[in-house]
Amino acid sequence: LALIVGALLATAVCYWIVKNAATLAAWLSQFEVGFDIPQLDVLADTINGWLRPTETGASVFATLQQFQPVLWGRLYLSSLVGKLANIALLMMVGQALHVDLSVLQGLIGSGFAFVYTVLSPVPQGIGIVESTLAYQLTQLGVAQSASVAIGVLYRGFTLWLGAMLGLVMLYAVGLQSYASQLQQKEVGVSD
Repeated sequence: LALIVGALLATAVCYWIVKNAATLAAWLSQFEVGFDIPQLDVLADTINGWLRPTETGASVFATLQQFQPVLWGRLYLSSLVGKLANIALLMMVGQALHVDLSVLQGLIGSGFAFVYTVLSPVPQGIGIVESTLAYQLTQLGVAQSASVAIGVLYRGFTLWLGAMLGLVMLYAVGLQSYASQLQQKEVGVSD
């Protein structure tokens, strides 16, 4: 019952944000950062691109504003598959370290890891998620040394592996073209 109510509440909040995206964007645009960061302009242009209609006629937000149960169901299904993959990953990390985690331990451990990733005062919960996961697994009956190893290795897969691959891809594809765009803008400004 709590999961159903939570999913309905999350849907209502997400739908309200999507429905009022233009108003929220206008409200946020009134705040000045106080310094010029070119990367923020690129980010703002990207987000504004989501709000503007495309050649096919609708923006991303306009498509989501039309409440289509099938589309929202696909979004939830994608999210659910991701969460189940995190539970499976935690259990596989335990298996690799010769610790058999139950589904309940995987669910609770990955759930707390997700919550502390979001609520942590440090970016991506670095350090906090690992220690929280180790603590929760210890409370669920896993030996402390094994739970620390599981927490660190799990975060290695969920955070650091993706970050490393992203940095390689960013360098290979994005940074070079972005650097040339910035140089072209600087040359255009100095003329």
